Amino acid sequence: KQWYQRRVREDTCPAIGLYCGGCQDNADGFIATGEPAVPCCTQDALDSISESIYELIADYSGIISTIESDVKDAVEDAGVSTEEYEAMKEVAEEQIGCIEETYDTLSGSECV
Repeated sequence: KQWYQRRVREDTCPAIGLYCGGCQDNADGFIATGEPAVPCCTQDALDSISESIYELIADYSGIISTIESDVKDAVEDAGVSTEEYEAMKEVAEEQIGCIEETYDTLSGSECV
């Protein structure tokens, strides 16, 4: 609970939907203090989740690339332009990168 409260603050992290920036800064700052240390069971759970996500990406990346044009067409049929679609993908990739950076910071920290 304390980690969540320290990460989500109205002034720097008003919405969890965009992690990069204030939310990431809050989380990384909290992890850097080491007080309180993150429980080892939490790190173990995050390691397991991360491993599962990477396995899913490896298993389904081929399928995703083959259906991307269908997804793009469906999005355009819904009124989203190609430029907006590409911008949404870019934002998603940026957010994933920020989450990975925090995960790497957390993985390298001491746990109790």
